[in-house]
Amino acid sequence: DLQEFQSHYEADDGMDIHISELFLEHYPKIMEQMRVALRCGDALLLERSAHTLKGMASNFYAKPSVMLAWELEKIGSSGNFQ
Repeated sequence: DLQEFQSHYEADDGMDIHISELFLEHYPKIMEQMRVALRCGDALLLERSAHTLKGMASNFYAKPSVMLAWELEKIGSSGNFQ
């Protein structure tokens, strides 16, 4: 939610840019970890990487992405990939 993001970070000079840069830096690695986890059936890696993605997405108030990451985190936590 762009409006929530902007209103949350408007008082923090440059924090919005810093958060965005961190996301762009770490996102490719997190996505690769999740792909590997799904391909190899590594539940712990899926749980951890999805949890990280959930936190990163929540910084942007991206509710659909947060919910999807949460679902992947639960799959990793349960170990049930079916």
